[in-house]
Amino acid sequence: AARRARGEVDRLLREAQESARRKAWDESLARLVQAEAIAKALDADTLRRVSREQDRVRGLEREALLAVARSQRLEQLVADGTRLLQEGKPSDAKLAFDGAYEIDPRDQRVLDGRAIAQERILGTTTREKRKQALAEGRALFEAGHYEQALGPLTDAAADPENYEARTLIA
Repeated sequence: AARRARGEVDRLLREAQESARRKAWDESLARLVQAEAIAKALDADTLRRVSREQDRVRGLEREALLAVARSQRLEQLVADGTRLLQEGKPSDAKLAFDGAYEIDPRDQRVLDGRAIAQERILGTTTREKRKQALAEGRALFEAGHYEQALGPLTDAAADPENYEARTLIA
């Protein structure tokens, strides 16, 4: 009876692993619950094998869900950045593309969007305006208003020589 039970646990483990390979998380975990019920009547090693597999599958499921969420967030930020560029809001667009850059620094759409936004900021601001933006951004930053400081600091950081603004944003 014990040999048959171990065979059943092994079969359920194989099925759970196959389901996990297909990303059928619920199906995989259901098989593991069945294997766990049988393994409880067997030995501690068999139960540990089942528990380890449950942890592994749950971890894979979490990773897959996080990857989907990251991908969705990236797509939303790229879409926002593109729309903001079209609306003539390069500073806001740069912030959206910077957020996307944190998710995927190799995405060509993100790199292009950041470069276009920066060029447009430089094209629409004077050096004096960027100095004023730095002063405004620094004051907001020092007052603890970090979100509000991002806009003016982004404008100021469009100047490649403005290391202070780039440092405050980072």
